[in-house]
This record gives sequence, structure tokens and C-alpha cells, in this order.
Amino acid sequence: MSGGCRARAAALLAFVLLFLVAPSAEAQETACDPGDVEVRRLEFTGNTTFPDDELSRGIAATPSSWLRRTFGVLGTRRCVDRASLPLDVARLTLYYRKRGFFEAQVDTVVKSVNRSAVEIRFDITEGPALRVDTLTLSGLDSLPGGDDLTARLGLAEGMRFDQYAIDSARSVLVRRLRNAGYPYADVLREYRTHLPTRSAFLGLEVIPGQRSRIGAISLSVTPRDGESQQVSDDVVQELLGIRPGMLYRENELVSAQRRLYETDAYSHVDISIDTSAAAADSLIRLKLSLRETYMQTARLGVGYGSLDCFRLSAEYTNVNFMHQARRLELNARMSKIGVGAPLDMAQRLCTSQVRGDVYSDTLNYYAGATLRNPRAFGLTLPTTTLYSETRSEFKAFLRSTPVALGLSRGWPRGLGVPLVMSYNLEYGKTQAQPALFCAAFNLCTDQDRRRVEEYRRLAVLGTSVVRDRANDAVEPTSGTILRLDARHASRLIGSDALQQFNQLTGNAAWYHTVSDAVVLAARLRVGAVFGSSLARAGDPSYVPPQERLYAGGPSTVRGFRQNELGPLAYLANQYTDTLITLAGGETRRVFRATPDSGYSRVVPLGGNSIMVANLEARMRSPVLSDLLQFTVFVDAGKLSRDIDFDLRQDVRFTPGIGVRVSSPVGPIRLDVGYNPYELAKGVAYYDAPLSGPLAPLYCVSPGNTFPIVEPQPGEGEVPVQDQTRGRCEATFQPVRGGSLLRRLTLNFSIGQAF
Repeated sequence: MSGGCRARAAALLAFVLLFLVAPSAEAQETACDPGDVEVRRLEFTGNTTFPDDELSRGIAATPSSWLRRTFGVLGTRRCVDRASLPLDVARLTLYYRKRGFFEAQVDTVVKSVNRSAVEIRFDITEGPALRVDTLTLSGLDSLPGGDDLTARLGLAEGMRFDQYAIDSARSVLVRRLRNAGYPYADVLREYRTHLPTRSAFLGLEVIPGQRSRIGAISLSVTPRDGESQQVSDDVVQELLGIRPGMLYRENELVSAQRRLYETDAYSHVDISIDTSAAAADSLIRLKLSLRETYMQTARLGVGYGSLDCFRLSAEYTNVNFMHQARRLELNARMSKIGVGAPLDMAQRLCTSQVRGDVYSDTLNYYAGATLRNPRAFGLTLPTTTLYSETRSEFKAFLRSTPVALGLSRGWPRGLGVPLVMSYNLEYGKTQAQPALFCAAFNLCTDQDRRRVEEYRRLAVLGTSVVRDRANDAVEPTSGTILRLDARHASRLIGSDALQQFNQLTGNAAWYHTVSDAVVLAARLRVGAVFGSSLARAGDPSYVPPQERLYAGGPSTVRGFRQNELGPLAYLANQYTDTLITLAGGETRRVFRATPDSGYSRVVPLGGNSIMVANLEARMRSPVLSDLLQFTVFVDAGKLSRDIDFDLRQDVRFTPGIGVRVSSPVGPIRLDVGYNPYELAKGVAYYDAPLSGPLAPLYCVSPGNTFPIVEPQPGEGEVPVQDQTRGRCEATFQPVRGGSLLRRLTLNFSIGQAF
């Protein structure tokens, strides 16, 4: 070996020893003690291949939190040990060498901000990278499917000599071999580098071992203390999904372990190769060890919401129903307690919003039983739910379902994302404000309205696909969630002819941690719903009110009250009896309201298309940071009766602020949204006490020309409005006060907005 080579080898050995004896970056203490120096800024220059955040994860120097760096007094203060900076230089240099940059150089610059704070900059000169000029892969010639085993490994001559990428490819190849019947497969790695030519030789040798099948399976079950075994061995074998004679596949062992855990009958599941028992060369004995847990659980919950008043929920779960590892769930929920009959004894404890809603005066409830069958072999039955329900949507409708049946079935996991198909058959009715039926569906007579408010069958076939990559189900701080839902109702699947529609909605959420105290969250929701061409003769666009799209409120656009973004109808407090002259000289008596007439309530009409976008920054409080969180948000949305609406017009933007308080049931959320817009134009009705068949309510929108017909003898004393000459137009726009308080919308709920 030449003197230059020996010197380089000695330097590299010293560098590696330095790295091994130095504390790891993760173990470094960044908390500040008296006299320590705070890191106000951390910067990298010259790093064109690897981003700053990737390099910063491998060193000890860590800057103070964003709040601390920005405001100087809030957030987390982090300090540096000056003795650790040379070790950080060594760590970065070694990282670059492992990624193929053997000539990389790292220097550090420390700039004093004041006596107790510094800025740190790492200047990096990456230099050229080593390339793999020779790649050999041996040991696969005699194996079936050798090309599939090596596909998309990311290894090729000319690639950068990246030891992390090489180790990852080796792990993937080992995993593929063990999923192809080789339980003891291994891959040996050999490489040689030649620094003068910046080249490397890489060789991988596959040692597959004997291809094997499953032999005997031994089962050991540990029951709970004082209990006997609850789930029989036969049921366990069926849940396992693995039988003697099957080709050994490691991924199937993992799937079997997951299936057993998903029953919730076991606190511990272990599946491994039994090396203590002799077996034939081509047979693998498996050892299955289980520890049973509680088979029955119960939970009771109590809550309160501004639109629900008091809420009550009860759950009972038996994970070994009929001793077959079937899961039986009994669920009961009630809301509107205190304001909804027959439990309307505490209306003063409910908000004025819910007290003034005609669809909140009935107790909302859900009572259902769900049976899930987790069997792995034979016919896998869908999850079956039988339930009864009454639910309402604020100011929109009341849905009563005495009996309903639901079926759902998960799709095979091979698709890569969970897919659930469901079928729901309800026998129920929907009650809504007469103004909604008249304005949204042109059903303005008592006879027409009764046809859609009677008990009818509603059959819905649904598909849901979810790709969840968020790091937490309650308060995610990184990752994404994608969801696509499709719903279809028609006579072909058992629905009534008056209840047919198609609906498609998509939802995408993104979460990113800016610092330890700040998380950015964004969400986009789009959807469309349209009626079947067989929905109703003369009215193909009819969609049941409970299946229309609504926006506005604590989980969509927070500057608007619940469901009040989009088409609206107003119930005017008063109107004027006006005599008008038409263009042809005809005089006509009409009813009209004026902008200052006032209104008693707003009726959300729902829409056929929706777009909602949310962006918010979630910031932990500098005081009681584990309990309090503040939020700044901007919501945007549009709801329309047209499917092909133009996003360049009428999109509403509402900014706001909020506070979150952590609780065992999720964050308790209070948001205040600012709405800079005037009240939306809508159709105006006067709810007159009519009993005739023509008009259950007057259209009093400004500019309407519906004639008033005096009743004939014997038909009553109240005038009738003839609404058969067109639709009631959305020309009524109430006057809104200009004060700041009138433009603020308060939202109170539990759980993050998205």
C-alpha cells in the first residue's frame, strides 16, 4: 500500500472511531442551562444533493423554536454545547461519504448574535460522487421468478455509490425471497472503492436456502387470570388463514398476526418459526402464541354541543359472540337532549340557536346492532347492521327511520388502500321546511309535498376509498389523508322511484410540522350530486334533502353559520299587498317583501356541487402548551345548484382565529370566523296559514308577479297565490348591520375541523 493510501486509510479509520465514540445526535442535550449559548439560527450552504431538514436530523445543533426565534420571548429555547460542533462536522462528513461523496468537506461558522445567542452555518463542498462501474448479482439463476425478484431494486451500473440505497435494496431482496418460500434467505454484500477513478465495485450474492412449505402448527393460548380459554383452537386456526402444505410466505404470517390482533380478543400475538422441533428439510414448523384479553367491554359518554345541546352515547362490544370470534357491537346515541321532545325539560340550558330550530324540537337518536365476521376461510359474510334512527340537520330537515339494514364489505388489501363497499336500505321519511321543497324542487303544493314526505324506501349503494398517511388519528401533525366516496340510489337496487340520485365527493387533507410548536393543515373538499333521469316525471333533478350537499359551520366554512353558505330561502316576517301594472297594461295584485321586512328564519336549500378549502396554522400555547392550542385559519367555499359552476366567481373567503383545549374526547374547539359579505340573496316566503291545495306558503320575493286570487265562496277566507307561472326568484336580500360583532360567527365543537 502506498504512503498516500495508508494516510487516507488512517484518517478514515480515525474519523470512524471518532464517530463511534461520540454521542449520537439524538442523545445530545439541547435544553438550556445557565450560561449556555442559544442557537438562534441553523443554516447549510453548498448542499445541492440533500435538503437542509435531512442534514439537520443527523446533527446535535438544533435551533430554538420558530416562536422563540421570531418573537424572542415565546416558544422553546435550545442551546448548543460548543464541544459538540466538531462532532457535528464529523457526522455530516461521514453522512456524505456513506452517500457516495468521499471528497466532501464540511466547515462550520459560528456568528455571535449577543452574549447568549449564536447563529451556526455549515459550509459544505460536496465534490464529485463515486459511481458504481461494475455490478454483479449472483445466486438467482436456479430460482423461479428471478426477474421478478430483482425488478425495481434501484441498482444499476453508473448509479451513485450510496450505501443507504444499497442496504435498502438488499433488504427488499431479502424480503422478496422470504415471501417466495425461502424462510432463511440472505443476501451478502461486497464492495470495493477506487478513489483515484471515483469508481466502485458492488457485488450481491443471494443465498436462498431451502424452499419450504408450512408443516405442523403448534398453538399456545394463555387465557386471562382466573379464566378458561374463550376462543377455541378451531376458530383460531380458521382466523389464522394458514394451513399445512402452503408455501411459506413471510408476508402471510404478518397478515395472519394482524387478523388476530384485529379481533381485539388478544393482547399479544406472536407467530414464529419453531426451531426447537425437527422437521423435514422442505417443511417449516410454526409456533403460534396468544394471550387473551377482555372479551366484553362497555363505555358510556356524555357531551354538549351548541347545535346538539346535551349528548349521550353508550357502547357495548362482545368480540367473541357465540364463541366464534364474531364481533357484536351495540350502539346507542342521543342528542338534542334538553330541547327535543320528549326530553325537552331543560331548554334554558341549550343555546338560542337550537331552541329556535323547528327541526331540533324532536329527540335525535340512533340505536343499532352490528355483527362482524372476521373469518379468513370459507364465505366471508359482510358486516351487518340493523338500526333505527331519527336525525336532523340544523334548519334543513328531520329524517325519521324506524328500521334500516346496512351491509358493508372491505375489499382485498392487495389494492393498497382500504376500500369499503356498502348497501343501505332504509324505510323512512324526511320532513323539511315547505320553502325548501318549493324553492329547491318546485314542489309548492300540499299534494306534491306530501308525496315526498311520506314513508318510502331509500336504497343506497356506496363505495368509499381512503388513503390515510397521517401520523395521528385525532391530532395529525404530518402526512396526508385522501378519501373518495360514491353513492348511488335507484329503483334497480330497491329504492323508491322518488328517491334516486348519484353522488360523488372527494376530500384531501395535508398536515406539515413547521416547528415543534406550529403545524400547518390544509384541506380541499369537492363534490357533486345529481338526480337520476328516472327520479320523477317532469322533475329529473329531485334529490332527497338529506342527500344534498351543505356548507357553512364549524367543519367547513367557519365564517358562515351552519349550512348557510349557498342557496337560501328566507321566511319573511311581513309583506306588502301591492298593485302592479305589467308591460301589457294588465294590473295585478301581488305580495312582496322589502329588504327591511326582516325574517324569522333561514332555510338552507342545499346544493348539487360543493367546493370547500381550508388552511390553518395550529400553534401550541407558550403557557400550558400540552393543554392549549391557538389557530389562525382562512376558509373558502362555494355551494351551488349547478354542477358546472365557475370557481372564479362567488367563492367566499372567511378568515378567523380559534382556541383548542385538550380533553380525553378530543380537542374542545372554539372558532371565531369573520364574514365580510352581505347576506346572500335568496327566495322569500311568508308562511301563511293556508289550507287549500294550491299554495302552502306565499312567495314574497321582490319583483315577483304571481297573481293573488281571492277565494271563491266556500273555499275559505284567505287569498291564494298562483305560483304555477314560474319559480320564485332569489331576489330578497335582508339588510345586515355593519358592526364588527354582526360579522363574526362563533363555532363551538369537539375535534379538529379536519
